[in-house]
Amino acid sequence: MNAETGRKLIVAYIARGLAHEVASGLHERLGLDALHYSHGRGSGTMHTMTGSEMTEVDFLSVVVTEAQAEEVFAFMYEAGQIGRPGGGLIAQLPLRRAAAIGLSLPAEPAA
Repeated sequence: MNAETGRKLIVAYIARGLAHEVASGLHERLGLDALHYSHGRGSGTMHTMTGSEMTEVDFLSVVVTEAQAEEVFAFMYEAGQIGRPGGGLIAQLPLRRAAAIGLSLPAEPAA
């Protein structure tokens, strides 16, 4: 698989309750229908030191082509309200790199 046809994994950690709305937008506006969302809770270093409650977040992940990656990333960033203080975190990486951690990868397709 060459760089032009590679896939990207985009993962966002956003405020609890937003993942369904963002996922619906990805489907309705960008035609994506292969994504995953869930929720969890945790606390960062500052929460542990101050004794604060745990924070609940939604996780949303999607695999896209390189051609879609920038548009999808921007949409998730805006719709997930990541740009505001405490808004969350979003990351993008080549899917091949994500799968390489401890997993055997399928053979490259024959040319």
